[in-house]
Amino acid sequence: MVIQDVVNMVNFGNLIYEAMEEKYKDKPIFFCLIGDSGSGKTFVANTMKYLFGIPLQPSYTTRPKRGITDTAHIFLTEESFDNLIKLETIAITEYGGYRYAGLLKDVKPAQVYVIDEIGYRYFKRRYSDRFTIIAIKVINRHNGRVDQERVNRDVYRSMLPAHEFDHVIYNSGLIMLMTQLLIIMSDYIPDGDIKYVD
Repeated sequence: MVIQDVVNMVNFGNLIYEAMEEKYKDKPIFFCLIGDSGSGKTFVANTMKYLFGIPLQPSYTTRPKRGITDTAHIFLTEESFDNLIKLETIAITEYGGYRYAGLLKDVKPAQVYVIDEIGYRYFKRRYSDRFTIIAIKVINRHNGRVDQERVNRDVYRSMLPAHEFDHVIYNSGLIMLMTQLLIIMSDYIPDGDIKYVD
């Protein structure tokens, strides 16, 4: 892929997002990515951002950052988190001894939200009348690439039954992921609203 192809793809993603902004301005849409530790939720979120221009819903957490690619969260101290949640939250949960929250003030017409099962249930129960909420299960056989502590934490994870997911993504390579996302997103991208001239 040459640089111009990347520029064209990003421009096309921006056009898609602009069309989605118009379609979902009155009832914002959330693409909630839910999956085991190491399943690639952040990778899927970043791919959706580049393909469709859909930003990540900020997720605030007290857990430490795992490295430079750990971009799905805003990392806070316990004290800062306590002050933050005085604002109106859309979801709040605790997982693996760390707290996570999303804020109403950060909502856009369309966003990707990396969230756990408990946070998702809280969010859906509290806001399904106000937002369009799409649950996407991310599956990846990480084959030992995730440290054992994170794998062990998932033993205590609350699981959602399969019927609660709108879609399932098998995160097994970029081409396969892009294909699945294009199929899924065709249900949510406004028809006829995107005008792209190369």
